[in-house]
Amino acid sequence: MEVLAEFLSLSMVIFSLGVWILVWAQRKLIEYTLSKFGKKIQTSKLWRDVLLPLGPIGTGGIVAYFATSYPYPEMFANSDSGRVFWGIVCGLASGFIYRMYKKFFSAKLGQDKKSEPELSE
Repeated sequence: MEVLAEFLSLSMVIFSLGVWILVWAQRKLIEYTLSKFGKKIQTSKLWRDVLLPLGPIGTGGIVAYFATSYPYPEMFANSDSGRVFWGIVCGLASGFIYRMYKKFFSAKLGQDKKSEPELSE
């Protein structure tokens, strides 16, 4: 039960949301840059089926490797491989955590689906 509690900690939520923001920014930057060169990457099967799903995983692992002073759970903080594994898990969870918090705050603020701005897709 302790392992599950560490995976669902505030540091994981913050890290996962940070990964989601980084991946969203990377995606928009790449799509915008390539569109300036006449490339329609959004319709590419490789982009949609391979690179977009791997984006959060890779970003989470890379950020966790380099961000050594982040407050990682104790069982993952002592090694590079532990931090990278934790970053990969956070990357995998980032989309779900973003949707969960978006739904929670939308309900708390009383917003309906029609009035929400669309950030991804």
